Amino acid sequence: MYFEESDYCLQAVRKGIKMLYYPESKVFHLGGLIKEDNWDTYVINYVSSFKYYFRKNFGFFSCYIAIYLHFLGSFLRVCGLLLKGDKKYRFHLLNIVYLFRKLKIR
Repeated sequence: MYFEESDYCLQAVRKGIKMLYYPESKVFHLGGLIKEDNWDTYVINYVSSFKYYFRKNFGFFSCYIAIYLHFLGSFLRVCGLLLKGDKKYRFHLLNIVYLFRKLKIR
């Protein structure tokens, strides 16, 4: 649901399976809209999947680098959205909180 598809594709490429891109294809997402009342759940699941993907495929050091870059991106988004007066800054602030305080790398 989050990084599972990326992991699946990476495993396939590592096994020598050729990946194809078909630009004319279309995907319609019918459910799971991210609304303010479920931001917390979405962010927890996203960050957990993010950390697992990087730790599993690239090791602890790369995972920490990915977390740091993700933190910087979220921080910049928070700053930009605050300046703009957009309340969606709280969504990215949750990313920062769950990256460093709620979920530990194991």
